[in-house]
Amino acid sequence: MLDTPSDNFQKLNTLALACRTCHKFEPGHEIEKSFLNRCLELSLLAPNHLLTFPWKVYQIDGKKREELSELSCDLTKEKGGDEEALIKAKAKVLDPSALLVYSLPLKPDNSFEEREDYATISCSIQLLAMALQSEGWHYKWSTGGLTRHPKTYQLLGIPEDKEEIVGFIWIGRAKVLPKLKKRPPLEEVLRQLS
Repeated sequence: MLDTPSDNFQKLNTLALACRTCHKFEPGHEIEKSFLNRCLELSLLAPNHLLTFPWKVYQIDGKKREELSELSCDLTKEKGGDEEALIKAKAKVLDPSALLVYSLPLKPDNSFEEREDYATISCSIQLLAMALQSEGWHYKWSTGGLTRHPKTYQLLGIPEDKEEIVGFIWIGRAKVLPKLKKRPPLEEVLRQLS
């Protein structure tokens, strides 16, 4: 066993420490499509036990993004949001450089495989996040009300009876990056059985 971590381990550790949820993005940054596609290709290497390759990724741009912003504002109004809340709702959708929507197929007759599929998508999103972070891009995996609303499914043309939106992946340059939250020490989670 190595007492000193290798350079590769140190690089991975640094990348993992820098890779965390960003809640506010600077508007006006464009992410190169070729770079984003390379990150997505890397994310396809996620472990996939049953080789179901379950995920679908929708890239939301242009008019669809504007329409999603309007829907976000409508939902904010329905909850009694004031003008400031509407500005925040619009910025949340439009400020990030890119928006990806991940979905997985519904498998009501096979809950085990559905759970395996969700695990695969989770691993895929983590690989995507680390690939993005390698070039200073940040992300947020959102599962808020907008991601689950029936009007979102209609707007994006995702068949609600066949697919479940797992989350929105917002990508951009961080306006404010939260501090790394404390994690439990290894001793709290590791059980060594002999």
